[in-house]
Amino acid sequence: MINQIGQKITGYRQPAENIEFNEKWGQRLKEIQKEYYGTGVTMAEARHIWPLDPLTSWNGFIKTNGLYLENFWGGVTSKGLANFMNFLMLFGLILFVLNIIFKNKILKFKDKDLQVYFLIFLLIFLAINYILFLRTTDQMRYHLFIPIIFSVFSATGIYFLISIFILRNNFSIYYIRIISIFLILVILLTPLIILTYKDTTFNKRQNKSQIYRASIGGIASIQEAGKWLNSHTNENDLIWQTCSNELAYYSERKVAGNFWFYFLNEFELKEIFKDQNVKYIVLFDSQIVPDEKWINLCWVPESFAEKIRKIYPEVYRTSFGDIKIYRV
Repeated sequence: MINQIGQKITGYRQPAENIEFNEKWGQRLKEIQKEYYGTGVTMAEARHIWPLDPLTSWNGFIKTNGLYLENFWGGVTSKGLANFMNFLMLFGLILFVLNIIFKNKILKFKDKDLQVYFLIFLLIFLAINYILFLRTTDQMRYHLFIPIIFSVFSATGIYFLISIFILRNNFSIYYIRIISIFLILVILLTPLIILTYKDTTFNKRQNKSQIYRASIGGIASIQEAGKWLNSHTNENDLIWQTCSNELAYYSERKVAGNFWFYFLNEFELKEIFKDQNVKYIVLFDSQIVPDEKWINLCWVPESFAEKIRKIYPEVYRTSFGDIKIYRV
């Protein structure tokens, strides 16, 4: 809906072939969208944070504004570390607000007006990004800069705790600053460095995956399929495959696909592939799942794969046998 509004505001005009396609298939595809889209985004929606979630629940607040320490895919982060960092962030945020209320008598910033300007910026910044949650379903990818901003409050919490401890022992302000900066760097950067290393090591396993799923041939099979397509197609030929970034990269061809096609009957599939002038259809075995387990738009229901096998001849399969290419 947001994209459609943007197109109207900017005066975007669809190509003539798109208009013709929509006139013929628009209603049918809308019916499929209405019936199956909710099921297809089940996995994505499990990650979805809505605009009011950070304001109405602690879990939503942490998911949105925390450093995501407990969410690294390798699962190497202790819950204790994540909870400690979340406590520091919340503690620093409360101190920041109280410091404004009590006119800088708690943190005693050198320039007390800066905290007011930062608060105004923060309120506008969060309002804009929380509203954008209506559209995006994966905040870890699209809104990572929010926890980066909130790490300021973690640093504030550390500074306050250190200053209280050192002031009781009559240390000078100079030493407070030096020790605070050191501890802030250690506490904030050490987990980041360790987790980045471990997560990178873990993600090396992705070369054995295809579209985030385990596979036999992994990326090597996609490279092989892409090379074959590149040598058997022209530059402007269209290849059909869902979630096709990897294949598009290695084939250097235009690759497109949509879940709507999964639920068309055999006659409709023949017609729509013809209308779109598709040359080849590519199916990854790693994408194919039983129909009852289809909860991701990137996955392919077994019934659709069976229809493609029945309608179109297989012209190539990779060395590992995990990617098949069908000629339209």
